[in-house]
Amino acid sequence: VSELTQKTAISKEMIKGIGLGVDNLGDFTEIKPQLEQKLGIPVLLEDKDLALLWGEKWLGLGLEGIEDIVYIASKDKCSFILGSDIYREKNSNVGRFFGLDLETNVMNIIDILNPQLVIINQALIKENSNLIESLKQKNKEQLYQDSSRQLQIMPSQLKEDAIIQGVVSLMIREVFANS
Repeated sequence: VSELTQKTAISKEMIKGIGLGVDNLGDFTEIKPQLEQKLGIPVLLEDKDLALLWGEKWLGLGLEGIEDIVYIASKDKCSFILGSDIYREKNSNVGRFFGLDLETNVMNIIDILNPQLVIINQALIKENSNLIESLKQKNKEQLYQDSSRQLQIMPSQLKEDAIIQGVVSLMIREVFANS
C-alpha cells in the first residue's frame, strides 16, 4: 500500500480495501485481522473459484437478471450463487466432486441446484472441446423430468486476471453494502 501511494497520485484514503483470491480459503482466514491491522484498510479474502464466478456474473457475461449460477472451476470443484446468496466454503467439501467423471458430476449439480446458468472454466474446455455440447445434450435428454428447467451452459468469458476482477467486484459490493 505504501509503495502504491508513493509511486502514484493515489492517497491511502482513496484505497477502500484490498482483495485476495486464494485456494483453500480456510487456511488464510486467520491472517485477515493481521493484514488489516498492518495495512490499516479492510481486507477481503475470498475463495478463488468464487471470485471467478462473481467476476463472470458482474464483469464477464453481464448476468444481472440471472440469479442461480454454477461455475465449474475444475474437474473436482464448483462454486455457486443461488438468488442473492453466495455460498462460501465453510468446510473443504462444499462444491467438491468426488469419484465420478466431470460430466456426471456437472449433471448431478444441475439436478440438485437447478441453476439458470452453468459456466464452464476455459481450462476445462481446452481439455475437452466438446464438453459444453455434451452437457447440453445430456441436459436435453433429462429435460423430460423437469420441463420447466431453463438452463444455459456457456464458457467463461473472463480470461487473464479473472480472479482479480472477481475479487475487485466482490470488494466493491462489500464497500457499497457497508456504506
